Amino acid sequence: MCSTVDPNWSIALKARLAALGILYIDAPISGGAAKASSGEVTMMTSGRPEAYAVVGSLLDAMAAKVYRLVCLGASVPEPLTETQIDELRHTFGARW
Repeated sequence: MCSTVDPNWSIALKARLAALGILYIDAPISGGAAKASSGEVTMMTSGRPEAYAVVGSLLDAMAAKVYRLVCLGASVPEPLTETQIDELRHTFGARW
């Protein structure tokens, strides 16, 4: 999911897809139009290891930086909040 949507909508979609056996990765994109046109956007993603195994190379092709938050338990992490995104920016020195 690379769209700006309400987190509850994303959580509901994740559950619907899981019930169908479909893997889900939440993949917010940051960087704006200028970064997008030059292929320099950043993704802060969350998902299960098996989902990354399927689409990890596609994420890498779409963004200059891809941060992966992996869930090792039975459920996928919830979509990133603005606070979590700010913490990632601070921790990894990412600039948007």
